[in-house]
Amino acid sequence: MKFLNQIMHPLFFSIFLLTSFKVCPKRVSEKDAVCVVAGRKNAPGRTWKFYDDSTANLDCTFEAGTCGWSNDKTTGLKQWTLHKGRTPSSYTGPSVDQTLKTAKGQYIYFEASTPTKAKAVLSSPFIKIRQGCLEFSYHMWGDNKMGQLKVVKFTGGVSTVLWRMSGNKGNRWYRHKINVQNYSPYKLSFLAKKKGAGYKSDIALDDITFRSGLCSSSSTTQKEVEENPCKIKCITSDKKSPTRIMFPVHVYDGTTCSTKTTTGVCYRGICKTLGCDNILTDGKKGNCVVSTGRRQGQTPQPVRPKSTITRTITRTTTTRSRSPLNCDFNRNFCHWRNLAAKSSQNIRGNDLNWLRQREGGTGYYLRIRPSRQKGIKVGSIASPEVKIARACLSFSYKLSRKGAYSRLRIKWLVRYGNAQVTRTKRYLSVTESWKEEKIDFQISQSYKIVFEATLSAGLTGIIGIDNIRFDPGRCPSNKVNIKYNTIYDHL
Repeated sequence: MKFLNQIMHPLFFSIFLLTSFKVCPKRVSEKDAVCVVAGRKNAPGRTWKFYDDSTANLDCTFEAGTCGWSNDKTTGLKQWTLHKGRTPSSYTGPSVDQTLKTAKGQYIYFEASTPTKAKAVLSSPFIKIRQGCLEFSYHMWGDNKMGQLKVVKFTGGVSTVLWRMSGNKGNRWYRHKINVQNYSPYKLSFLAKKKGAGYKSDIALDDITFRSGLCSSSSTTQKEVEENPCKIKCITSDKKSPTRIMFPVHVYDGTTCSTKTTTGVCYRGICKTLGCDNILTDGKKGNCVVSTGRRQGQTPQPVRPKSTITRTITRTTTTRSRSPLNCDFNRNFCHWRNLAAKSSQNIRGNDLNWLRQREGGTGYYLRIRPSRQKGIKVGSIASPEVKIARACLSFSYKLSRKGAYSRLRIKWLVRYGNAQVTRTKRYLSVTESWKEEKIDFQISQSYKIVFEATLSAGLTGIIGIDNIRFDPGRCPSNKVNIKYNTIYDHL
């Protein structure tokens, strides 16, 4: 705190020059204000508040209720029920809980004296712990038509089964642990499902714990992932359905922040250090005394005017470096690859492949040629997976429609568990000559970039791509801005 007090006076003068003054959200009520402003833009008509899902407590012995867990009340679903002692049905379910190991202890269970194929879902609140260990006790005693218990992760409208167990396991409690890893906010659910028409299929849960970090295992390497203090998440605070969560929401510029490598203030969602002469930097070490803003052995320097500070920040964010996506295709495809061929198991695969084409005897570019078969055909090339939160994609292209239909678009692909989701980001305009395009990407997850061409037989013009560059930072100018700001529905 002493360090922050030393820098705040010159810092606020600098921030005031860069942006209109706003109160720094240090308390929850002030973070609520950030969410209200973001909510008006992204979901008009809803009210929002700050959501600190890192504090979501999923630990539960069920002795005093369901804790942070709740039944999914979707129409058609049955309910998990708190219970002590034996279940009402004979020869199924536990007779004691796992915590106290007595008939006075309480657990939660799914009653199988229900219609065939009935199921119940017990869900957690939203969680943003990127790497966690879920541990729980389960009881599955019945007959040979015993049902199934699953642990499911829901994120971005995609469900992923993390674990499943089925069949009669005898009249005893079992303990199990599962590693959970996800960048985006997610929910965990226990799904119990009945198999047949019999009643001997009661499934019970007890002693759930969830802690940060992967479960201890000799084959698992634990990796600590640090949260970004300059981005928060917001959740709807009204009674309207569905409940929604929104991220990433940037806190106000000038908010104090601290990470393992940087101590300073938030600027455009990034924690930056106040370096020499009160210049915002990315925290790189140098011969500076950060707290005083002067070089060792020199007298303090005055705060620079607005134009100097702005120019310094711009130069920092547009630093270029060699990327594996950069390619001129003169020697090969570099790291770009055609998608797998379309088949009955891969309905989104390629009908056509991109090929290297010589250009004027001096170099190569990528070109896709039409098929002789009738109908619309598709061919895509994809980059390797990258994780650069803000980057500039630039490339040259030709898109002709001589003789037939053609289309070229830029997509990005994100993986959610075992599923992949692609989204269109830009349809390119028709051009008979080479044209340069620049697109800003701002995506917080790992993703792939895809060039997808759609064309029909009879095309005599050229569809080509060349000189791809993918560099950290913003595009210089004349760009198309793509900002990934997702709202997740209550699942």
